[in-house]
Amino acid sequence: MDLVLSPTIAAALPMLFVTGVSGIVLFVLRKLLLSALHRVATHTDTKIDDFLLTAFKAPSLVVCVALALYLGLQVQQVPAEVQAVADRGMAVLGILGATAIVANLLCGLVLNAMKRSLGDRPVAGIGVVLVKGVIWTLGALVVLNQVGLEITPLITALGVGGLAMALALQDTLSNLFAGIHILLERPFEVGHWIQGESWEGRVVDISWRTTRVHTLGGHYVVIPNSKIAGATIQNFNLPDPAIRAQVDLSVGYGSDLELVVHALTEEVSHVIATDDAFVKRGPPVVHVTGLGDNGVTIAIRVYVTDFSVLRRSMDLLYRRVYRRLRLESVEIPFPQRVVWLKHEEEG
Repeated sequence: MDLVLSPTIAAALPMLFVTGVSGIVLFVLRKLLLSALHRVATHTDTKIDDFLLTAFKAPSLVVCVALALYLGLQVQQVPAEVQAVADRGMAVLGILGATAIVANLLCGLVLNAMKRSLGDRPVAGIGVVLVKGVIWTLGALVVLNQVGLEITPLITALGVGGLAMALALQDTLSNLFAGIHILLERPFEVGHWIQGESWEGRVVDISWRTTRVHTLGGHYVVIPNSKIAGATIQNFNLPDPAIRAQVDLSVGYGSDLELVVHALTEEVSHVIATDDAFVKRGPPVVHVTGLGDNGVTIAIRVYVTDFSVLRRSMDLLYRRVYRRLRLESVEIPFPQRVVWLKHEEEG
């Protein structure tokens, strides 16, 4: 039985054949070109070629499809209406591909700049979201203009509708602008240890709507940006991530203070030298701070690397100080009060 094709399909066979073959050839060439660029990028120190490779990788598929369609339409005449629709379709594909390339490239450059500024600390995701949002919005406006829609009335309508949406989405927009404010003013950054009214922990992400904090309990606290921007925040990483830790204690009035200070200095110096949680800034500060009701008060001041190790470091210090005082037979007085009773003679 012979296969009979309709006249329309038979007329379109050359175009479909050229489109299919062109697509296969273009995809093979794309694969070879990306492989060659990848080999070149791995042997260079600059990051620009890496950004270009990442930016072109996915959008190049769209470009290959548009070129295949264009080559297929060149082999035969098609009705003017079909040609106009095809031209617009290819133009839209080209615009979308170019928008994706620009968005990926700019996001890569922004991330690289932020990483160079922050060093080894992780960067916030809101910067990438803002860049992609602006680029894709511009690309969408160009696409609408290409398909024949008037942009000016649309922008006017969006302005009027945007006012209504702004009233309906006050919380969402306030969180968005608060996130931009946090990103620009930088009261804290990803990786900083911060404390609010009822929570504390390490910042793991600053998105367009919320800020996520990883607490000591191993949980995430998700805080709306508008609330965290208007709250009083204590940042333990600024201006210096090192935290001063202080141990306050009392010894009995009969103790040899010179011996006590020397023993504590020696013990705490050993702890600082052997534990990486402590900052090596010379010997610790051990001095007498007062004469209390129950004994002589002594303060020990050291520095730890950051707030996340403060509690563990304080626990270690208290254990070692208590052990050394016991070895030196130094009295740690209990709270006590001396009461004098006055006896009156009976008349």
